[in-house]
Amino acid sequence: MEIDPRAEQRWSLCLMAGVGGLLLLMLLSGVLFPRRTLMEQRALAAVPAWPSSWRDTQNLPRSVDAFVQDHFPARTRLIGGLNSLRYLVGDSGVRSVVIGRQGWLFYDDGSHLGMAGDAPQDKEINRWVDQIDRWTHTVAARGGHFFMMIPPDKERIYPEQAPGWYAPNPNSPAERLVRAAQARGLENVLYLLPQLLRAKSETPPACNDTDTHWTGLGAHAAYIALAERLRTTDAPISMWPLDRYTQTIREKDQGLSSMLGLKGWLTSSPFPLVSHPETDRTIKLSELSDTRRSAAPLMYENDGNDGPVLLLVGDSFREQFLPLLLPHFRRIISCHYHDGAFR
Repeated sequence: MEIDPRAEQRWSLCLMAGVGGLLLLMLLSGVLFPRRTLMEQRALAAVPAWPSSWRDTQNLPRSVDAFVQDHFPARTRLIGGLNSLRYLVGDSGVRSVVIGRQGWLFYDDGSHLGMAGDAPQDKEINRWVDQIDRWTHTVAARGGHFFMMIPPDKERIYPEQAPGWYAPNPNSPAERLVRAAQARGLENVLYLLPQLLRAKSETPPACNDTDTHWTGLGAHAAYIALAERLRTTDAPISMWPLDRYTQTIREKDQGLSSMLGLKGWLTSSPFPLVSHPETDRTIKLSELSDTRRSAAPLMYENDGNDGPVLLLVGDSFREQFLPLLLPHFRRIISCHYHDGAFR
């Protein structure tokens, strides 16, 4: 078969133009597409070291290839662009993140927003209530008061933004636990759904579209619920309205969008934070552990404050809750429940 020289020439020109276009796109990618930061669950390949042995020399091509793949100029933009396309069609690509209406993101703990998986049996709920009862009486014997506060999942607060297949479950484990505790005469277990729904309507947003946590405004509703309960004890605290605190807006990307590799690609709704700068300036902070990690216990001492002492055991929801409590206690010990046994 005879090859047409003109066709071969056109093919060569097209190939050269294509390669040149790709090189130009890579060089101009910073202009066409702003640089984004990917949040990856691994360390990127480092610059290969100069080989010092024959084995290092043999491995050098693979090391160079891994470095080039992880650091070529358009990489973050191409990955972020692909993640954005998946997000637009409603496919998160991550098992622990569900995309709802209007692009809202929800955390899936494996139960598919409570729609799948085995619900705890009554005997398991009763074991939890037994443990709460023991904690309550142990703390009371030492002159204190024990309260358990349970924040609702974001989809229970904003079901209208959840996926179309989601249906709120009024018999969730948290709600069953509260009912079982009340039947046992324990009024110190607080499921905060009513308070967060009220905050959603009165001082939104209680949560935002790309994070699992409550905002400072949502945390303020939980703070009011705790203050109301403490008012009936011998360790009451005052209830400050929101206007006594300072509000700021967190501009950074929220956790769920980062999990999708969309850090910097999505514009999240406002995430208000609440603090009391006057108290922050007088607080003495002490680390109660040699390890620097998110679960490490911390002690906040408020000199000149004659309020009660609080042991706050929780998870990452403490971050927005703690600034609201600092003005009211002379000492707060803040611990993550992963830190160890109940104190």
